[in-house]
Amino acid sequence: RLAIVRALLLAQNTGVAACTAVCCALLLFTSSSQTEYVWVRTVLILALLLFGAAAEVCSKGATVAFEKDWVVVISGSEHVVDSDGDDDVGRSPCDEDESGNGRAIEKTAKQIWLRSTNVAMRQIDLTCKTLGPTAAGLVVALGNGDKVDSDASIRGLLVIAIVIGFLNFFFL
Repeated sequence: RLAIVRALLLAQNTGVAACTAVCCALLLFTSSSQTEYVWVRTVLILALLLFGAAAEVCSKGATVAFEKDWVVVISGSEHVVDSDGDDDVGRSPCDEDESGNGRAIEKTAKQIWLRSTNVAMRQIDLTCKTLGPTAAGLVVALGNGDKVDSDASIRGLLVIAIVIGFLNFFFL
């Protein structure tokens, strides 16, 4: 899965770079008021949508591939698999067995630990996804109305995030 995650991240970053290039080209063609470039702008907008959609699909694929095993890898154990070959990590402790007679599936301590760790990791992930934009909004709001300070702060945060992202990509 690591090779798949790397390929998806590379495709996603390529899509983002292509979107950036298309945006630059759109800025060039929208600054000119000539009507003969209308078809070029239309093609560029379509390319922007396609590259953006492809980057988003690659992002979701990498997220799914990464999150599928992150708790198992962190714990240093293999998948916890029951007799029918299914992963028990997502089941409830009171699920019925295949016969339907209401017996609870026995859970080991490791399975319960993996499930609770997975829940904690997802909560941390969602918290970061919530607090990141909130922090950026606070930086802009606390800029004392000075657009230059806010812009510089956001750019600084983006540079830090890009450096961390590339370090993670190359050392993953």
